Amino acid sequence: MTIKNRSKNNAFRLTRGDKLFVGSIYFMLVIVGLVLLIPMLNVIVSSFSSPKAVGAGKVTIFPIGFNIEAYKMVFANRKLVLGFTNTIIYTFFGTLLNIFITVLAAYPMSREDFAAKNIIMKFFTFTMYFSGGIIPTYLLYKSIGLVDSRLVMIIPGALSVYNMIVMRTFLQTNLPNEILEAAKIDGCNDFRFLSQFVVPLSKPIIAVIIMFYAIGHWNSYFDAYVYLSSESKYPLSIFIQTILGGLVTKGETVKNYEAAAQQELYKDIVQYALIIVTCLPVWVCCPFMQKYFVQGVMVGSVKG
Repeated sequence: MTIKNRSKNNAFRLTRGDKLFVGSIYFMLVIVGLVLLIPMLNVIVSSFSSPKAVGAGKVTIFPIGFNIEAYKMVFANRKLVLGFTNTIIYTFFGTLLNIFITVLAAYPMSREDFAAKNIIMKFFTFTMYFSGGIIPTYLLYKSIGLVDSRLVMIIPGALSVYNMIVMRTFLQTNLPNEILEAAKIDGCNDFRFLSQFVVPLSKPIIAVIIMFYAIGHWNSYFDAYVYLSSESKYPLSIFIQTILGGLVTKGETVKNYEAAAQQELYKDIVQYALIIVTCLPVWVCCPFMQKYFVQGVMVGSVKG
């Protein structure tokens, strides 16, 4: 081995201090992972355990008295199925509209040859800090017929300025003007350039923004609580609150004390089962988006 090669190997060799530092980082990551994982695992295990064991606090990370009665009780409730259907509708069409409006808004804001972008960007930014308030907003929605309409869960939040700024930054840092100039020489207009160049090259950030919007729609609660009054239009979050409220209070008015005691016994595991049922779609989708998420959240972090 030559002296030159030996010096290269020495340059990349970890010292004892480096190994200790890397080891301590891995140890901390394992501890943080366990802190986050154990409560989630406890919820999953508790939903499959005996209600008596859960009520006595005996369940940790292994099920005791395995049963699926809690899930049978959850899926036997027709309101839950209706809530799932409504939430899927709001999430799908709402996210579709969100990403469409966000792309259309971010693209011109990223163009250097768009003279009015700074002025328009100030109007966008203004809405991040100031709003009309709940009562004026409710009166506005009522005057245009959005109150107690499915559209109130889709249209008002069509654009998140924060997500638009993130996407604008991605386009500015990852799509050089030379691509646009070359496309214009070949006779490509803006709409064709947006659909055939910008969107395909922006898949990482689009995937991240889709996940942000979709999770927001899936967990949406306040807008439905304020603007919807028909039970047939309630999302899953409202029905879950109704079901849990019924489990807590129904026993007070039930004449059959055995049924009331049975309901109170299953209250905890039904709550755990509801948490799992609500979070499961997000848990299933997130691993498929992980590759794009890592690429998208690093937008603008590395230059050159």
